[in-house]
Amino acid sequence: MSKPLFEFDAAAVLAWARLATAGLRTERSRIDDLNVFPVADSDTGTNLLLTFVDGATALEEHLSTAAVSVGAGEALVVLSRAALRGARGSSGTILSQILLGFATEVADQKVIHRSEFARALTRAADTAWEAVSTPVPGTILSVVRSAAAAATELEGTASAVIARTVAAARSALIATQSQLPVLQRAGVVDAGGSGLVILFEALLAAVKGQEELPARAADGLPGRKPVTDTPPVSHELVPITGTNELREHLHPDSHRVDGEFEVMFLVDDDSPQAGRQLRARLQEIGSSVVVVGGAGLWQVHVHCDDVLSALAVTEQHRRHQITVHHLPTLVAREQGRDIGLVLCTRSPGLAGELARSGAVVVVTQGDDSVSREQIARAVVDSGAREVVVLTARPASRETARAITPPPGIELRVMEPTGEAYLLAAAAVHQPLRTAEHDPIAAIKDAVARVITTSGDAYTVSGGEEFAPWLRENLGEGELLTAIITSAEMAPTAAAAKSHVASSLSELGHVSALCDDLNVELDVLYGGQEFPAVIWSVE
Repeated sequence: MSKPLFEFDAAAVLAWARLATAGLRTERSRIDDLNVFPVADSDTGTNLLLTFVDGATALEEHLSTAAVSVGAGEALVVLSRAALRGARGSSGTILSQILLGFATEVADQKVIHRSEFARALTRAADTAWEAVSTPVPGTILSVVRSAAAAATELEGTASAVIARTVAAARSALIATQSQLPVLQRAGVVDAGGSGLVILFEALLAAVKGQEELPARAADGLPGRKPVTDTPPVSHELVPITGTNELREHLHPDSHRVDGEFEVMFLVDDDSPQAGRQLRARLQEIGSSVVVVGGAGLWQVHVHCDDVLSALAVTEQHRRHQITVHHLPTLVAREQGRDIGLVLCTRSPGLAGELARSGAVVVVTQGDDSVSREQIARAVVDSGAREVVVLTARPASRETARAITPPPGIELRVMEPTGEAYLLAAAAVHQPLRTAEHDPIAAIKDAVARVITTSGDAYTVSGGEEFAPWLRENLGEGELLTAIITSAEMAPTAAAAKSHVASSLSELGHVSALCDDLNVELDVLYGGQEFPAVIWSVE
């Protein structure tokens, strides 16, 4: 039997997690600057760190409360499952699968042996390649595969095995620049692979029993001073990215995107083919498809032009924790944001329009209230030091108010709740404050001008007839908005547009009334489960 990896137990896993977090924190900005593939949105270092911190924080909490001894395998499962739930972007999603693939192979082990390490890393590489719809050499996938191949050489001490793994990962990372044309043009190595190398370097330090991440010589990769600050991991360690200068990559692909939106959500599905089926469906509607997970829980990531078509790949009752970002806004960002905006909607059909404002959009379903964890992640993802939150439901507003934001972030939760207020805030949102413009004051003013209610085509809340309500609240020259829905969520944006067109006949009396009052009628597809119509005037 092979000797254990320096008695690599749960305590060693925790030591590795702290070292890896410290390394990712130290090199986050540099990795962000390397990010040119698949989209040059300068956030890979941040996404890797946020993903790993979610996992490491869960491990800290689990070990502090466990009533019995925890093995290395159980510790890794806790870390990887939390990283899966908290994955950010394509890089974080792939990293979570690498962690989960490794953990699944050693889940029952108290102490990890060299041969088990090699087998687990091979599984991690294989499942990561499988998770990506179109695997591309010259990325984090190449780095993990090279590392796994080196780990199978079991000669020597445990430290020697890990040292070979680290060396192979570094060599593979250097090679990425020549493997991928976009990296070669930009003169950089792969950003995701850079983060993975840090995890391997932290593993070697943990195996050797070191309490700091050693310096790295500049041998084809950027050098690094020793990282000596390796405290217990918590979300308070997450850096504030809002005021960082994000370097624009001066190459032809610097502002290239492969879809208008980044859509991510979790799927509950314990069928054996769930991952493959989700991946195949998403490939039909988008790119940068990554589906990771297992054991009934899957994290979905896709870049696409149609949010509804992405959500429609699985049944409503299976999907949750839905988040939408506008990719062109991320890619065009060349400096930090003074003001971030988080919008929590129950109308999936509005998610794209809301995201175009630059907001982080969180979608809930039915009576579900957004979780504290999801709002907290969205607040950090906004990349700003001041973040405004508006919600569609009072319960979600109270959840947001209960959040303690990380140090350095000021959270402003607006009082009004409803889809109309979200649209008003999105319409005026500007991320930068100037001497002439206060973005928060603009949002407050826009929200204050809105009057909203719910009902159907003929009545509003409380049974009041629609026409008297409209005459009472709508002045000449103002705008009336109707947010409509359907029995089942429209499966595509085109279907939503068709539903709006067909609904105009049912709303003919409303249109006629608007003509009489000389006001504009705007009909939008929300796709909310209820009410039938959300009315608003401004």
